[in-house]
Amino acid sequence: MSDSEEIPDIPDDLFTRVKRSRFWVLENADLEDQKEVSDLVARLYDYPDDDFYLFKQHDVSTNRHLQAAVDAEVILLTEWQLNYYPHPQFKRDYVQLDKHRINWDWEREVIANSPMYVRFELKLSPKARRALEHQQLIAAQKHADRNPVELKPNFMGLGIDVYKALDWLRNAFRKSE
Repeated sequence: MSDSEEIPDIPDDLFTRVKRSRFWVLENADLEDQKEVSDLVARLYDYPDDDFYLFKQHDVSTNRHLQAAVDAEVILLTEWQLNYYPHPQFKRDYVQLDKHRINWDWEREVIANSPMYVRFELKLSPKARRALEHQQLIAAQKHADRNPVELKPNFMGLGIDVYKALDWLRNAFRKSE
């Protein structure tokens, strides 16, 4: 399904409900340093309606950079589910299997030969969302307040903020070099 907003033609007798959504699959090894965790936080902020799932082997500890973000209450682990196994034919795809309800031979083989994974649902905490919104607001206000010309009551109705003018000139000369 593409990201376009086209409404597909679906026969009336096939479906009673269709839900369109997007999810991100992350593995423990994807978050090797603090920059990757920061990028994850930015994606959690930019795509609040998407679902983010982290898959990690049940007997392996959580990545320390991600754990630090969880401990700092930046990222929330809202739900976790057991009994996920890597799909035998598709990379970065996991299936939830119950060893008491096996329907196909490949499921039995996967359970016997593959490690079990835990699926964590990741969300951005409300506190972190507010902090990022404040950072955006401050950056926008700083950008809007860079003009050195002031139109307010002063000598002849027009003034220049010397500090802003010096910054503006420095930036103009840096760009021309």
